[in-house]
Amino acid sequence: MPADNSNIKGSCIKSVCEFVKADAGEQKWQQIIEKLPALDRAAFFGVILPSKWYPIESYFNLLREIEKQIGGAARPDLGIEIGKKIIADGLNSFYRMMMGILNTSWILTKAPSLWKMYFDKETLTILHVSDGRLEVKIDTPLDPPKMYCCAVMGGILQALESSGGRQCRGQEVKCRANHEACCEYHLTWQMK
Repeated sequence: MPADNSNIKGSCIKSVCEFVKADAGEQKWQQIIEKLPALDRAAFFGVILPSKWYPIESYFNLLREIEKQIGGAARPDLGIEIGKKIIADGLNSFYRMMMGILNTSWILTKAPSLWKMYFDKETLTILHVSDGRLEVKIDTPLDPPKMYCCAVMGGILQALESSGGRQCRGQEVKCRANHEACCEYHLTWQMK
């Protein structure tokens, strides 16, 4: 699918940077950045500003390079780990407190508006939500790497866990990385 001018919030990229540095070290982060195309290198060199919008295609290239350098068959859950870090960092203490009080299903119905805080053009749609079950769809005319789709799954799982869900499980049943029209995730969980 063709590239477009979609953007992702810098807070997501900052979390990925921190994840890589904690997991593999500053030197590995620099090696990853050095392998990126020149425009992407320029975007991610130095301080990553949480409130700035960055091109999502540059983010996709970053994830592809992270996959090459620290992922692969030895780390099949790397994308999930990254997604969990992004959401854990994104939930400030107020949201964490509210997630501990409010009903998980109700919280999840608010996901599309929260999604827009991080992605300017992608759309998250709730297909079904009930106690212990969630189905969501994400679509835009983008061709993301599989690691991106796994990071989305990790983010959703982290949101479920943060809102009191236990034994959270998910499956991506449709995937844009497999040339399908959307990514669709089915998730289940148990309450405390």
